[in-house]
This record gives sequence, structure tokens and C-alpha cells, in this order.
Amino acid sequence: MAFKFTVEVPLFLAFFGFLLTDNLNTNLMIFRTCYVSLGLDKANCSLLGIVSNETTKELEKVVQPKADIILMTKTCIDSVFGALMCLFVGAWSDRFGRKPVIVINLIGQSVMMWVMTVFAALDNASPWYMLICSVPVILTGGGASFLTVLLAYVSDTSSAENRGLRMGIFEATMAAAVLLGNMSSSYLLKATNYEVVYLVATLSLFLALLYTIFWIPESLQSLETENKIRGFFQTRNITGMFSTTFRQRPGYDRAIILLLFQWSFLRYNWYSSATNILWITGGFLMVYIIHHRLKIQESPLVTLGFLSLTAAALIQELANVDWLIYLAAVVRFPSSCLTPMVRSMLSKLVDGNEAAKIFAVFSVTSNLLGLVGAPVYVNVYNATVKHNPSLFNFITVGADGFSTLCLFAAILLLRSTRVVSYSTLSENDPSSSTEIHE
Repeated sequence: MAFKFTVEVPLFLAFFGFLLTDNLNTNLMIFRTCYVSLGLDKANCSLLGIVSNETTKELEKVVQPKADIILMTKTCIDSVFGALMCLFVGAWSDRFGRKPVIVINLIGQSVMMWVMTVFAALDNASPWYMLICSVPVILTGGGASFLTVLLAYVSDTSSAENRGLRMGIFEATMAAAVLLGNMSSSYLLKATNYEVVYLVATLSLFLALLYTIFWIPESLQSLETENKIRGFFQTRNITGMFSTTFRQRPGYDRAIILLLFQWSFLRYNWYSSATNILWITGGFLMVYIIHHRLKIQESPLVTLGFLSLTAAALIQELANVDWLIYLAAVVRFPSSCLTPMVRSMLSKLVDGNEAAKIFAVFSVTSNLLGLVGAPVYVNVYNATVKHNPSLFNFITVGADGFSTLCLFAAILLLRSTRVVSYSTLSENDPSSSTEIHE
């Protein structure tokens, strides 16, 4: 089967830029919280996340809860505004095209990274200013809208037969970007400084923008051309999106769609890199070999993925040495197929012109769950950091367990819904056939 890279290129470049700076953002926020907000010794603050000794361990207990509040606030703001924008973006792209959304979003991401470069250069700027740096991305759609439209593009340009593979390649592309971004982040910072790392990330996002403008064609054929700006703010974008998601469908398809919805700096970078190597390897094995080549359906692979996530979270809670954390990553290995398989199942349950609306609803809901989850995790961690800092993993165990139950229900409904093809004789078209759901 011939394969041509399209949105995978800007996806890789964008995620590489973000992951190059993701851990860096947290590290910089902790550093600034320590010596700017709390007024502690700058030399000691600079060792946080780099050196592990009694001084930094005690310092972390003071600084981490304060930094968590800023991170939680940023997550909540990004989630709320990202969800609001995604309410309109998905339906708008169904009418006016995928490419304009991707271009505008990449412009916002590039500007945001440039603003972060300026922030990093201002040595005494408060960590709270990092919230302002997110404004360009929020105003141009946010990460939820970006992923929603990219997924819709993949759905537009793939057939039902190879969609699982395309979703797997999509996921592997993200994982590869995460791996390279994480691996190179700490080394690039050590060799240069914060400003240079942010500049490299800005360049990566700008290249993604140029590639999208000049080399990615529009995936939709019939597009509306009038009232593009007014069309963005129409309430039918929201009503259409939710009515598409919740409308009555043949058999148990509606219920199945709704059930599928449930779902130190250097040392941490090494751990992240190791888990992403496993993620890429697992994605190739589970999606390409087992699903695409051996024709194993999505549902058993998704089941295995959820079970492995639950088990990994339990191991992380019980971990008291480094190797148990790595064991959890190995146990989580089968879950690398989760996202592409769930997206493949969803896309096969809806018409092509409904994909963006469905993905938008799921992105919005994920953002809102993040809005609820962020303060829960932060408050549990801050309350238990002195005696059991890994206790928050039980929240993950519960969430994954609930998702597994929802998945079992979806699989039962899928197996109860059989498509039966039969021929109906007609005077005008004796060869016509009809499909019904039982």
C-alpha cells in the first residue's frame, strides 16, 4: 500500500517543538517560583531538577506546591478556552476546510513560542507571566482544535480499510516527536540556555507552518466560501456538533460512540525517552503487525490497552525504587495502540462529514476533564507529598478501571449489532442491495 506523508510532517514538527520545551517550561516555572516568587537563594534554586541532595529535596517540598498552583491555573485556563474554541472549530472546518484551521493554529503556536523566548530572556519575570504566553495559542484554537482538525484530515484522506493503520502512523509520529523532543531537551539546555531552546522550538513550529502552507492540500472537495468569519460564531456550529454526536443511529452505534469516549530534569527526560521508545515499538507491533497484518480487530486491542494502563498505575503507586517505575512503563507497553484504535473505531461509526464534529466533542470533553482533574491531582499531591507522594496514582487506577468497564459495554454492544446485507428486487434496479442493523 502506497503511503504519502501529509499532516504527519507538521504534526511531528509541532510536537517536537512543544516537547522540546514541555519539561523545560516546568523546570523554568519551578526555578522562577523559587527565586522570584519566594525570594530564595538563586544558586540553590538553579539546582532544582538537576541535582538531588538533601538541600534540593527540602527545597522541593517548599517550592513544588507553589509551582503546582501556577501550573494548575495555567492548565485550567488552557482547558477552558481550548474547549470553547474547539466547540466552534470542528464544525467550521467541516464547512470551510481543514487547512485554514491548521495554518491559523500553527501561527498561534509559533507566536506563543517566540513570546516564551522573550519571557526566558527576562531573568526576573514572575512565573505568573507564563500564563500570558499562552494567549496566542488560546486565541487561535489551542491544542485540542489542532489535534481535532488533524484527525479529521486523516479521516478524510483514508479508507475504512487502512484507517487503523493511518491512525497508528499518526500516533507513532507524535510518539517519535515526543521521544526526540524529550531526549534532546536537557542536553540542548546544558549546551546553551533557555532562550536558545525556545528559539529552536520556534523554528520547528515555523517550519511546520511553511510546510502546511505550501505542501498540504485541502482534504475536503466541496467547501463553502461565503461568511467565513460570521460562520465561525454561529450557534449551529455547537448545536450541530452535539446533535451529530448524540443523534439516534442504527443499532447501538450511538451508545458505542458515547462509551468509547471514556478514556529530576535529566532523569525524568531519560525516563520519558525510555517510555516513548517503548511507545513507538508498541505502536508498530500492535497497530501494524497485530492489527493491520494479522487482522486483529480494534476492540480486543483497546481492551488490552486499558488493562495495561490500570496495572501500570498500580505499579507506580507501589514503586519505592527506580526500576519499578520502568517496570510500569513496560507493563504499559500494549496501551500504545489505545488512541489510534479508539479513533479508528469511532471514525468507522460515523459518516465522513461528521468526523470533525465527533472528534471536536471528544476534544472538548477531554479538556473539561483536564479542568476537573488538574486541581484534584494537585490537591491530592500537595496533601500527601510529605508522607506518600505517589498516592495520586490511585486516582488514575480508578479512572482507567472505569474506562475499561465502559469499553467492555461498548464491545458487548458492538457484538450485538450485526450488519446483514440482503438484496431487494426492484423493477428499476434489480441489483440493488440494502444493509440493515439487527
